[in-house]
Amino acid sequence: MRFQQERRADTHGAFLLPHLRPSMRLLDCGCGGGSITTDLGALLTAGIVIGVDKSASQCRTARKLSRLRGLTNSFFECQDVQRLEFSDATFDVVFGNALLDHVGDIDGAVAEMVRVLKPSGLLALRSPDWTGLDISPPSREVRRCFEIYKQQVRANGGDLNVSSRFVTLLPAHGLVDVCIGQSLERHPDSRRLAAAVKVAICRPDAGSNPDRRDSIQRASSEFLRWAEFEAGTIAEPWVEATGVKRPAQMATGEASAGVFEFGVPGKDCAQGARRGLGLVAPG
Repeated sequence: MRFQQERRADTHGAFLLPHLRPSMRLLDCGCGGGSITTDLGALLTAGIVIGVDKSASQCRTARKLSRLRGLTNSFFECQDVQRLEFSDATFDVVFGNALLDHVGDIDGAVAEMVRVLKPSGLLALRSPDWTGLDISPPSREVRRCFEIYKQQVRANGGDLNVSSRFVTLLPAHGLVDVCIGQSLERHPDSRRLAAAVKVAICRPDAGSNPDRRDSIQRASSEFLRWAEFEAGTIAEPWVEATGVKRPAQMATGEASAGVFEFGVPGKDCAQGARRGLGLVAPG
């Protein structure tokens, strides 16, 4: 969706920023068109940022954006987060925004992200909480558009309830000092969101039943009308989670994974020195 290119590190990665140091190696999984990734590259002036995405076209868009911004430390590869092509313990930080919602094997993806983290490295995840979606003024057709979108994601193997699992998912993969927070995204221009949702749900493969296709078209058209003439607004809560890969010297019984902080954005949960390993970034 085009509006996703307007996502920036200070809005969709704000919870991560206090943890960053200029020399870090960072991996952005599901980087899309690179709008957040290139922001992170501009911050990590002595480090390296690599974005991976399954979409080759998204990676091309990200590379173009990186060139336009004059970045020499940001690189993009077409990879599947469930089968990352990096050595163990390569990165100081692994980040995923709105990623796990669309992954078939969530545990496999998290295991891969943890594998490529260095000991004491930080995993940072962010996904929407769809149960808290606020549509004002209320509209049955607008809500139906989002229900159609969620049905399509589930049909493709995704799980839009994954953010509710963060509190147990990270400790289950051996992460400690886990912190859970929340943020609220208000869409300032619902017309653009409505247009993006229409593109997403009115695809040629939306359904073979003509009545269903017509119904989807009517719902998406009502979304556009609602945004244009009723000045409708949408607010979307997000769940943000950070966890630290167990330091090599920490015994299993010393884990501190039982402490969770809710709604404390910016709390520095990462512990231990970040020791950089040489990384030859792809050209």
